[in-house]
Amino acid sequence: MMAAMAVPKQTLYDILGVARDALPIDVGLAYERRLAQMQRAVPQDPSALALLHEAHEVLADPARRAAYDASLITASEKAAAKEQAH
Repeated sequence: MMAAMAVPKQTLYDILGVARDALPIDVGLAYERRLAQMQRAVPQDPSALALLHEAHEVLADPARRAAYDASLITASEKAAAKEQAH
């Protein structure tokens, strides 16, 4: 029996479908595009809509985005260190 592979956690960038170096205008356009897609979906997923809204709120605010980016670096550094320990 094979062990299940860990699925990497989706980032707010993944949720919006933008790169980490996306400009604020790109963040806004991606949010509008994804929101329109989700609103057409039947049935709608309220949790996915909430995540999309959160992603936009964080990534559209420069201070919150900087803090989020710093947390991603920390998390990735921890994961890399853990992998090297094995």
